[in-house]
Amino acid sequence: MKTIYLLRHAKSSWADADLADHDRPLKPRGQRDAPAMAAHVAAHHAAPETVFCSDSVRTAHTLAHFTEVWSLKEGNTVLDAAFYLAPAKLLRKRIEALSNDINSLMIVGHNPGITDLFNELVTRDAYISKLRTCGFAALRFDISKWSNLSKGSAKVTGRYTPKELSR
Repeated sequence: MKTIYLLRHAKSSWADADLADHDRPLKPRGQRDAPAMAAHVAAHHAAPETVFCSDSVRTAHTLAHFTEVWSLKEGNTVLDAAFYLAPAKLLRKRIEALSNDINSLMIVGHNPGITDLFNELVTRDAYISKLRTCGFAALRFDISKWSNLSKGSAKVTGRYTPKELSR
């Protein structure tokens, strides 16, 4: 069995018009949502063995909260420019290249790639219009090899948004 967690970065700031998109930090709402989401997710899901994360400031800052609550090891996290605004096709290619010794993965990234990957892996009745900022989804697959990922094969075992947590 394999598990993929998908996490979209928390709400980012547009306050500094001179900053490149890649360098935008979290805005106060994102700074509030990320630790709350991390605590909720850690209470309901086991830590992933490996993390793929965009190297943007907002994704790294979002991931930091999950790293803390799960006590993730730095060596198991791949911060890579290739994941910045990566399309679903690239994300899937990287997943399928993972060692089959790894059973769980978290991807911290951006839309539309994260949402497109979610919709590609779930059944049509589970489609979403978009994974909201700091939104999280847990997907389980009854496969032993990452290369056996197929469209619509995921079972959604959790999906949360910051707004749902505040209710």
